[in-house]
Amino acid sequence: MILALGAKTEVPSINQLIFYYLENLITFYLYYKLLKRWGFRGNAIGRHLTSIRIGVQILCLYLIISYGVWVKLLSHPQEDIVQFLLKNAYRCILFLIYGFTYANHKQVLTEERISSTLKERVLQQEVDQLRMENELLKERNRNLVSQITPHFVFNNFAAMHRDTYLVAPKVAQRILSLSKLLQYSFGALSRNINVSLQMEIKQVERFIGLNQLEERNLNVKFSYPDVSADLTVIPFSILTLAENMFKHGDLSNASYPGIIKVELKNYKIIISTHNLIEVLKVSTGFGSGLDNLKQRLAYTYGDTASMETWTDGRFFEVRVVIDL
Repeated sequence: MILALGAKTEVPSINQLIFYYLENLITFYLYYKLLKRWGFRGNAIGRHLTSIRIGVQILCLYLIISYGVWVKLLSHPQEDIVQFLLKNAYRCILFLIYGFTYANHKQVLTEERISSTLKERVLQQEVDQLRMENELLKERNRNLVSQITPHFVFNNFAAMHRDTYLVAPKVAQRILSLSKLLQYSFGALSRNINVSLQMEIKQVERFIGLNQLEERNLNVKFSYPDVSADLTVIPFSILTLAENMFKHGDLSNASYPGIIKVELKNYKIIISTHNLIEVLKVSTGFGSGLDNLKQRLAYTYGDTASMETWTDGRFFEVRVVIDL
């Protein structure tokens, strides 16, 4: 409009201005959207060819629409067709360049943001890995320091078992079971590796037997399938749940016994417990057994294992699922 006024030529009408503004804006955003969807695929040569092909198609469409509107709607057939097409081609190419520049700028920002996010994830994974390795080193150091104690304990248990075997067989049996249970615990901690599911189940049976010898009025049902020797789990995966049940559960009611169940379903190991809650029982220990088990499951199996707990005020349930 300013150029037309300065040259003292015909001032564009409001219809002409609206049409060309809309056409230029549509050209800009249409080219940007098409480049965003199809223009950044493949190698560099393929991207350039796609950008040129899309630009040529938009240019042809722009000229056809401009000429049709100019002649049919705005009634200006007197202008030279070649001059008209050159002016409109120049205008279209100008806005195609704007759209191309804008699209590439947005793509660079998107790639930089994705790259930054990936770098942050890699750094976080490295930090988590270092933290886990540090925890393992601390645990191994603690185990090395305490290696003398297990030998001393087991030697004394063996001596007590020999001394009481003929005099008090039941006491001797209890000492032997407790010794085996502690030996399993110390060995699993020092090796810091998975154990067979068979061995874990055997230790749970020992643990239940020891508690029933100490307190006869205990009602516990422990069920499990036949499992192969090569099926492994992290140490104390079942034992921790059993210990939590004996510590916090009411196992004196024969109508509602404590239930420990191990199942193999759909290539998963499912470990679950269900028991009445003993509201009057005084808790001992640190109360962190379940939290510790949940953390060890996450460290060892990641997203392929889960642990959930439920309570309705009367019953307490735990369910651990490990993918095979």
